[in-house]
Amino acid sequence: AGNMLFYNNGSERMRIDSSGNVGIGTTSVTTNFKSEIRGETYQLRISNAANNKSIRFGTNDPEISATGASFGIRTTDANPLLLFTNNQERMSIDSSGRLLVGTTSTSADTRAIIQGRSSASNSTGRLYVASGNNTPGDGDGIGELYFSSSAHVASVKIAAQRDGGTWTAGSSLPTRLTFATTADGASSPTERMRLDSAGSLVLASGTAFVAPYIYGTTTASAANVNVTSAGFLLRSTSSIKYKTNVETIEDQYADAILGCRPVWYRSTCENDNPNHGWWGFIAEEVAEIDPRLVHWKTTETVYDDDNNPSEQLVTPEPEGVQYDRFVPHLLNLIKRQQQAIETLEAKVAALEAE
Repeated sequence: AGNMLFYNNGSERMRIDSSGNVGIGTTSVTTNFKSEIRGETYQLRISNAANNKSIRFGTNDPEISATGASFGIRTTDANPLLLFTNNQERMSIDSSGRLLVGTTSTSADTRAIIQGRSSASNSTGRLYVASGNNTPGDGDGIGELYFSSSAHVASVKIAAQRDGGTWTAGSSLPTRLTFATTADGASSPTERMRLDSAGSLVLASGTAFVAPYIYGTTTASAANVNVTSAGFLLRSTSSIKYKTNVETIEDQYADAILGCRPVWYRSTCENDNPNHGWWGFIAEEVAEIDPRLVHWKTTETVYDDDNNPSEQLVTPEPEGVQYDRFVPHLLNLIKRQQQAIETLEAKVAALEAE
């Protein structure tokens, strides 16, 4: 009923007390530390007396080897599994199976939280998804994030890929982000949008860019955006700081717009009502009178076999009329007509006074 003691060099090194508790490096065993080493069921198991917390090693342990594992940490109570460094909790798996990194608790319905250090106000949580050592080719993946059902069938995919250019570790890493979703009736995600290495937002071929809240958010200010033929959304400006070589408009350019042909027409655009009528001009006709009064198509988006888009220069083609650019010409005409009216009125008044 006594203790079994193990000595070397004249000092106690390990003991097994009368309760079967093992102490190594201490003469007072105050915790229920147990160790079992077996060959048939498992190789090594370290557990508490209640056997509801244990660390297990072994390819034949039926409770951990069902999934092919050879190492397992097992608990049957509702307490979290904690990992400490420098006597501070750094990571835990709570009783709901949520992985918490950098924080000790959460009420959110999440499975992983990565939080920055609390000692710095500008610290941030970081998650690295690293690729292999080989230099990726154009379009090769750097990292991927999948959203799936419990059966691990992906329905949404966000991927980081190399985006052409020169790849040199530490100095040149051209990359893009692609976003893929699964359509109704489809079984796998299809790329819908990408953010390329230049910061441009590129939509997949045939995909409409929809911003529903823009239409309902109105302003009394004039329009100040422009969509180029390459798909870029640009802000329109009028400040002198964006202008150079400023000259007063010549009368001949204002007179030229009198040659424009006003027309009525029906639209063939897919988003327009085909039964409605419209007033306007024909861009090709206006371009012949003054090419600065129309929008020009100068590039075209083409796609390779992997559906990667690129821009090609094309012969400039008039696409739309810049109706707001008619205002300077019309004002020139109005001012000269006003001068003519005032001159005629003065002559009439002089005749009437005779």
